[in-house]
Amino acid sequence: MKFHLTGRVCWAVGSCHDDRSEIIDKRFIAPDEKEGIKKARVKVEKYHMKYRHMTDYGMGARLRVVGKSVIWETDFVDDKPAEAAVPARKAKPARPAVPAHFVEKRFKKTKS
Repeated sequence: MKFHLTGRVCWAVGSCHDDRSEIIDKRFIAPDEKEGIKKARVKVEKYHMKYRHMTDYGMGARLRVVGKSVIWETDFVDDKPAEAAVPARKAKPARPAVPAHFVEKRFKKTKS
């Protein structure tokens, strides 16, 4: 099967007028969708390792079988701050920060 991985990596280099990005546009072959998604994850990880240290880094990518709809997508979600502690009378503990991570979605096949 032929696959097409598309997306964008974004980062800042100083001011809002100096934002940069790189387009992800890779085509590859894999025997099935499961293997195609594995290969896509490896390619996304290479971009992540290359740019993750940049300021205001962000990335999103989509994988489709060539000529068909999207079967998988991923987005990088930056750290979410911890929730501030609340006064003792409410007795609700603060939540810890959520570390930065990728959020993936797999799309189900539709019959055609």
